[in-house]
Amino acid sequence: TDQQQKVIAILPNRGRIYDRNLQALALNVNVDSYGIKAAQVVGLDPAALKRLTGRIGRLTGQDPSKLYGRMLASKRGFKYLARGVNMTRSLEIKNLPIFEKNKDLFQVEREVRRAYPLGAVGGQIVGFANVDRRGIAGVELFHNELLKGSDGFSVVQVDGKGRQYAKVETQFTPALNGADVILTIDAGTQAVAEEILDATVDRHQANGGMIVLMQPTTGEILAMASNPKYDPNAPTATSMESQKIRPVVNMYEPGST
Repeated sequence: TDQQQKVIAILPNRGRIYDRNLQALALNVNVDSYGIKAAQVVGLDPAALKRLTGRIGRLTGQDPSKLYGRMLASKRGFKYLARGVNMTRSLEIKNLPIFEKNKDLFQVEREVRRAYPLGAVGGQIVGFANVDRRGIAGVELFHNELLKGSDGFSVVQVDGKGRQYAKVETQFTPALNGADVILTIDAGTQAVAEEILDATVDRHQANGGMIVLMQPTTGEILAMASNPKYDPNAPTATSMESQKIRPVVNMYEPGST
């Protein structure tokens, strides 16, 4: 019986992060990933594969020649043509005549990715989560246990070729979505504070700087930033040093706090 059943993980939605006015600082968006089995690459003639990888490469910001080379590099396994493609760009790929003609060769996976709508504003506070939806820095890391939720599972019946044909209803546990987190940060105040900090650093030709705005009667932090800053939508585009929220993580206090 065990050989005729398969356990499928059900992933939870990661909790969202808001500022004090419930403006979203981190949320989840649907994306598509496009892949193909290496053995099926041979189902495309080289000219067609080159056209396909060229168009997908340009639509998704990849080097078409490197993408083409990656498709030819191995005759075994599964290869991704593109990962984390937003819905607008994904529709453009699906509408490509060459993709439509060969769509049976490809596997399109709907995934959920983390997005940070305010970009670099508050980026060091919010931090970021990786493609596996695990917090790596900032609030995403500090409150990862709250945000991540718990996986569920479903047991399905499969045939001799591993194809699913029924669900075993008695062996089903739903995923538990992560909790939302509301910060004391005010997004508007945060944006202004960062502008003032950046202008001050430029005016004094400093190597960097820090700023903290606090409501003194309650101790609530309304804004906090370091210069240089970074955008959590592209965490690898800047140095690890830029990702640090230095008023909190530096060994020494930043002057008279």
